[in-house]
Amino acid sequence: MRERSHPSGARRPVLGALLVWGAIALLALLAQKVLAPWLARERGGLGEAHWLWAPEDPRGTAPTAFFLVRDFSLETPPAGAARLIASGDEEYSVFLNGAWVAAGRYHPGAPAEVRDLTGLLRPGENRLVVELRSSHGLGGFAARLADGADRTLLLTDASWEVVRADWGLLTDGVREPGAAPRDWGVSPVGRWQRLSPGPVRPPLAGEREELAARWFTSLPRGEWFPAPQSAYPAFPLGRKVIFDWGEPVEGFLALEFATSEGGGRTLVTFAEELTDEVRPRADHLFVRPPGRNYWYDVEPHRFRYATVVTLDPVLAAKVYLEPVGAPPPEPPEGWFGVRLPPLRPPGEDELWRELEGVPDGAGGEAGERLPGLDGEAPG
Repeated sequence: MRERSHPSGARRPVLGALLVWGAIALLALLAQKVLAPWLARERGGLGEAHWLWAPEDPRGTAPTAFFLVRDFSLETPPAGAARLIASGDEEYSVFLNGAWVAAGRYHPGAPAEVRDLTGLLRPGENRLVVELRSSHGLGGFAARLADGADRTLLLTDASWEVVRADWGLLTDGVREPGAAPRDWGVSPVGRWQRLSPGPVRPPLAGEREELAARWFTSLPRGEWFPAPQSAYPAFPLGRKVIFDWGEPVEGFLALEFATSEGGGRTLVTFAEELTDEVRPRADHLFVRPPGRNYWYDVEPHRFRYATVVTLDPVLAAKVYLEPVGAPPPEPPEGWFGVRLPPLRPPGEDELWRELEGVPDGAGGEAGERLPGLDGEAPG
């Protein structure tokens, strides 16, 4: 007697095929959403670069500045392209063989900075110097130097040295020995995730510069003075100075100071128009390491006025012109989708208090009213 086939038996192969194809589609979607971005980050990204910092007390909150240095030798520089991939928290400037080639500030979710260093590496000895600054004392820096085929030539690891002062650091001469860095490890670590590489951009060296057109201080007469366009003045302008370019400019602000002792706090505020706001929130709070009588910004800004409040009298200001790019990504949302406002760095109010009793470099008292800073905009 012939057995009757059950209808469900005919459906089993169809269901099996659907499950197989569904699994394949799910794996393809997973690869597209997870694996592809991971591979993109790995190729051209920071790779196995370690996040480094100075061996500071992790509980410290005072602003700090120092250098990470690596001397390395190349028998033959890459025949093709050479690229630097870097990221630093809170901010950094990179110098290759004395030339300023890269700078940046950490923004959660932003890609790593990529700079084209083709032709800047040389046979024999080379030196990478990274100036690192943090307004709250702690941070990290990771970088990788690669050739055109993305082969690693150099990366941040325990072989780098922490140097506290710039005494001939950017020259080829003998430098002071450094200390071992604090090694935070390889991403992901802390808040530093695996970063995708950003667009390849040319090095910063050789950017066109523009000096400020005039400067203002309430001392000695509370007037605007024309800024020299050929050479910097031989006298300090003061501890509270407004620089004016006459029209909005875009680029990296650079300041020159009267001393190279370092250590003094400086506040910088950018504006396209002057206001009567008392103690406007600073865009930068920084200290300079010893041996540096100048400071470079790490991000281009659009501004007409730059207000400088400092314990170290400033001499002059200029801008390395570079267009302002896309704004950084929004910071992560806090509880219940609310983004908390940024806090003032711990040293900002402390600097204002210190200035209340310090004689100003232009000949008066720092406690006097400064139009444009203390509630009255200059004309």
